[in-house]
Amino acid sequence: MSDVDSGPLRAPKPKAGTCIKCKTRPSTVVLRHVQYCKDCFLFATTGKFRSAFGKSAISNTTGHKAMVAFSGGPSSRALLHLMKGFQHVGSHQSGQKRLFDELVICHIDETAAFNGSSTLDMARVVVDTEYPDFTFHGQLIEDIYEDEALSSIDKKEKLRQLFAQAGSLTAKEDLLWHIKMHLLVKAAQKLGCTRLILGDSATRIAIKVISFTAKGRGYSLPLEIGGDIHGLYPNLVILRPLKDMLAKEIAIYDHSQGLLNSLVPATNFSTMAPPTASIDRATEEFIVGLDRDFPSTVSTIVRTASKLKLASSMNGQSRCALCHMPIQSGSKDWKQRITVQSTQCTRDSAPGTLTVPENILCYACQTDLSESEGWSRLADDASPSTQLEEFRSLGYPTLLTQDDMHQRIKDFLLDD
Repeated sequence: MSDVDSGPLRAPKPKAGTCIKCKTRPSTVVLRHVQYCKDCFLFATTGKFRSAFGKSAISNTTGHKAMVAFSGGPSSRALLHLMKGFQHVGSHQSGQKRLFDELVICHIDETAAFNGSSTLDMARVVVDTEYPDFTFHGQLIEDIYEDEALSSIDKKEKLRQLFAQAGSLTAKEDLLWHIKMHLLVKAAQKLGCTRLILGDSATRIAIKVISFTAKGRGYSLPLEIGGDIHGLYPNLVILRPLKDMLAKEIAIYDHSQGLLNSLVPATNFSTMAPPTASIDRATEEFIVGLDRDFPSTVSTIVRTASKLKLASSMNGQSRCALCHMPIQSGSKDWKQRITVQSTQCTRDSAPGTLTVPENILCYACQTDLSESEGWSRLADDASPSTQLEEFRSLGYPTLLTQDDMHQRIKDFLLDD
């Protein structure tokens, strides 16, 4: 025996083209320059999914009814398939309990905003055929208008007019997401669900971190991307169990499980749009491109963002009428300080620029709506009159009273 210390024993390195996990089978999947065989890849993916629930504060609670958001895209399709395996308890697992007593699958048909063909029946077929133990709930996006006097066609037309007024593509995308989230929350609460499960992947969360920060949503960012959110809505916890999976991982999972043929085709405002069309598209192009050459990009962004904490000054009672996120106190004054103002105005915004009382809309939603035609028409109504001076004397640099303004922008606002 040599008198030279050879150090601790190490497992032999796998041969090129061999799975890094089992070190025996040929690799068929490459992720972050790491190679897996199909079985080890599926084992690792399922483990990440179960681990996300294990880390959650609800892991030790049972008896809940959960709603799974199912758009029909790759992420939500994988989420549905993984939830089926998570819910199933075989005879050899008699000691285990299901985490959720009942699962409701909610699909929002948003085609009314794009003059497309309905996706409701396609989503229903997927659920009824492959997941008969789950309850299907279909929701039309135009149902955001609850006025019973409006016909279905009237609601669709009103919805299209709303998006037509939204101005930039960024504003349209944000408004669409706020409406969908509002409908999901309302449906979950109406059906008695205490958990809302979303299919945001790590890639999608990384994109949100950068784009939301650019749009002025940094104050509420922990609530927008968190994997286990309590207290945002009454009696409802929001979960994101795919938060540790890359979009590429999810695509490979869908392919390996034969799920690609049952995806529900979707159209949105950014379909076929160039990378410079909106903040979200530009961010997506940047993150995906960077992650292609530097595989740790997405995980680093998500891991860093997960350390963000809610501000101690956050008041949960003051919510934005559009996105329902907490409103940061003093954002109006801050916006005024960084905005070029007229030399004739001391504390008011420049002519043609409108500021909303900070207890109505958050900073980011003010920015979105300021680009819309609705705000432009409101600015056109302005005139240097005694009425304007009266409203300024009330402390609001707006051209209308708060009630009048709320009436003028009501089509943009969501019900509490």
